[in-house]
Amino acid sequence: MQLTSKQKQAIQEYNKYNPRITFFDGAKRAGKTFVNNLLFLHHVGNFRNQRKHFIIAGATTGSIWRNVLLDWEVLLDKEIKIHQDGSFDLYGNKVFIFGGEKSDSWKKIRGMTSNGTYFNEMTALNEGFVQEAFSRTSGTGARIFIDTNTDKPNNYVKKNYIDKSGTYLSNGQMNIYRLNWQLDDNTALDPIYIQSIKESTPTGSAYDRDILGKWVANEGIVYKDFSESENVCNEIPEIKYYLIGVDWGYEHYGVVAVLGYGVDEKYYLIEYIAKQRELVSDYWKLEIKKLSDKYKPKSIYCDTARADHINELRKLGVNAKNANKSVKEGNDYIGSLYKQRKLMIPKYLLNGRYYEEIYSYVFGNNDEPKKEYDDVMDTIRYALFSDKTNIQATYTIDSMQDYF
Repeated sequence: MQLTSKQKQAIQEYNKYNPRITFFDGAKRAGKTFVNNLLFLHHVGNFRNQRKHFIIAGATTGSIWRNVLLDWEVLLDKEIKIHQDGSFDLYGNKVFIFGGEKSDSWKKIRGMTSNGTYFNEMTALNEGFVQEAFSRTSGTGARIFIDTNTDKPNNYVKKNYIDKSGTYLSNGQMNIYRLNWQLDDNTALDPIYIQSIKESTPTGSAYDRDILGKWVANEGIVYKDFSESENVCNEIPEIKYYLIGVDWGYEHYGVVAVLGYGVDEKYYLIEYIAKQRELVSDYWKLEIKKLSDKYKPKSIYCDTARADHINELRKLGVNAKNANKSVKEGNDYIGSLYKQRKLMIPKYLLNGRYYEEIYSYVFGNNDEPKKEYDDVMDTIRYALFSDKTNIQATYTIDSMQDYF
């Protein structure tokens, strides 16, 4: 079978770097899975007649058959027969197939040792299952092979593996070799098919993912102008004053966020706490008091859903105020700050709950943001938009004095 130039590049670079982990990500139908089939078959063949164990992991056993094993039957010119234990024989070894889309899928592979694991469509797999399979791929000379279509930028696959690619182990071996693929890389496809797919795919995130192979956010994201290249900073300048936002929570995340206004006239997220199932009287009041004493904020803007909590904070000497909770106007303002690069997120905070929410805070069917992945987003809005409207109100009142 004739390989495309991209597929040849993948094999050449695999042989050059000899990586422990090979990662192909990108557009659909780009040709990446076929190369991984070749590489994994070659890897299993290196252990011929050694009675070793190997793993193929996909969302379900059905998807493994469709994406991998049907091609293997053609390449091997033989029928693959699955035993009752979920394995088949290959080159004197045993290859096990596992569906890994469910949260308890990791239990299936406890106790085994693999000399090689192939993850097909990793973004469809449960993170816990992937971590367990990684830890089980521990035999001497073991290798891991991964392919997947792209997803949101905060997907665990990108954070845990792609963003850490290109580094080397202490023995000089590359740890993760990553190659990104676009639809145009598959020159074996009918050019008319490629043209049709391009012209029928909506512009925006769908096109960027399915055609260009980029990791981009969903359509309908509230803060669509947030950019990791433009709104993320390595350093924080001198801060002129601090603000704190508070969003009460129990089942939902409770959040306290500290923001600073820098000498460069930009806002910076300084730190935040996001936790579930912590009682206000036992935890949040103490944490808010600590942050208030530490930063001496100009104001602490609190979710007005619990006026009693705000009054209790005031009794502790905390400058707690009612937040302006206007959603549309507030989100428009925060969105404009991101767009103007006037709201900055330090790199050390580009993780955790903030990172989960920034790409998942999206509009619902009624043009209102969905009430999920919104806790840190709401808290930042409470602080910054409340301060903006408070300043405007003060300015208006002061200006009126000229007429009296």
